[in-house]
Amino acid sequence: MARMCVKTQRLDVAKICLGNMGHARGAKALREAEQEPEEEARVAVLAIQLGMLEDAEQLYKACKRYDLLNKFYQASNQWQKAIETAEAHDRVHLRTTYYNYAKHLEAVGEHSLALTHYEKSDTHRFEVPRMLSENLQDLENYVNKMKDKSLWKWVTFRRLLK
Repeated sequence: MARMCVKTQRLDVAKICLGNMGHARGAKALREAEQEPEEEARVAVLAIQLGMLEDAEQLYKACKRYDLLNKFYQASNQWQKAIETAEAHDRVHLRTTYYNYAKHLEAVGEHSLALTHYEKSDTHRFEVPRMLSENLQDLENYVNKMKDKSLWKWVTFRRLLK
């Protein structure tokens, strides 16, 4: 019945269904989504809680909430779609999307790709030295390649500490 509420966009009935199902997380998400001005965005939150991800994606596109669509893609590990959405429709969150993707890449061990996305997010001056702090040779090679004064200062400071 709750799935039908997504198709019919009946959030009032969905609240009752989620309560009867004992779906506390879904009920809480639906209450928080009431702040969204677009009904499609509120219904998309319900669809996500019920595992109807394709419907949620279409609802976000229908109401042109590309910021929420971008967050949805990031949360569902669809990084290419998140970056494409940010580049085309959600420029405000573009650097944040690059940064989050770089953090994800670093976590899975893809350091060279993470480095590229830290640069795109303009956080490379402090994130790359942090990431490469265990391998000082790679860090020095990176700093020599970049020719960035602030990076040189960081490496010089690091050498003084030794």
